[in-house]
This record gives sequence, structure tokens and C-alpha cells, in this order.
Amino acid sequence: MLSEGVLKDMVRRNRNVRVHTIADCGHAPALIADDQIEVVTQFLSGNDPT
Repeated sequence: MLSEGVLKDMVRRNRNVRVHTIADCGHAPALIADDQIEVVTQFLSGNDPT
């Protein structure tokens, strides 16, 4: 959803940024795959491993 340049700028401005790349996803993930849902669930529950 973000270009590499925008992402790098966001990380530079805020070290608390969380980045997760989903392979073979051309745009925003539909969140229908378990691994994609798990990333969001962990983040929202405060159990984000990063």
C-alpha cells in the first residue's frame, strides 16, 4: 500500500512504525488468509512480535 520511499520516510520519522510485507499481494490484502489475519490480530491485541 506504500511505496518504498514513503515507508522509509515514515520509519525515519517514527521508530514505532510496524512494517509487515505480504508476498504476492498487489494491493491491500483482503484479510481472508489466516496468516494475514494473524498479523492484524496480534497487533490489535498488543501481542505484536515486532
